[in-house]
Amino acid sequence: MWEEIPSVDAGNKDTSIFNHRLKVPGGWIVRTIVSRPQSSASVDQMFVTDTDHEWVLEKVVQGK
Repeated sequence: MWEEIPSVDAGNKDTSIFNHRLKVPGGWIVRTIVSRPQSSASVDQMFVTDTDHEWVLEKVVQGK
């Protein structure tokens, strides 16, 4: 199941960035979706090696 990763602000109110990760044997698949309304969208995926699955995300608190 895909897990959401906190995204960096695109700096443009018309652009949305969504990041997710999926645990797979030997590491993670990381997916980034960049959406620009009335224009285009792109999806990129890459494999990140992490045999021990140690990648721990910190909770992001809104407004901090």
